[in-house]
Amino acid sequence: MIELPDHLTYLRDKQWWTTNEAARVLGQSREQVVNHLYSGDLQGYDASQRGSSRPYYLIYRESVEKFFESRMIGAGGAATRREGAGR
Repeated sequence: MIELPDHLTYLRDKQWWTTNEAARVLGQSREQVVNHLYSGDLQGYDASQRGSSRPYYLIYRESVEKFFESRMIGAGGAATRREGAGR
């Protein structure tokens, strides 16, 4: 589970996060989070009203946690340095 800073602890009990909430947790922009949704790196859905011209995405909290953990470097993280990088 992601360790949330004090000002974001209210998110702990929510199952679905808005793109802005996910962006705050991940330290990314809202646009980056939407791109992660489109690429399939994050799972969510468009909860906008029928006929609305603007999407309103909700992102599954566990999806954000898995995404975050997959990018951790070091003990327990899946991200590793590419072979030959930095040479």
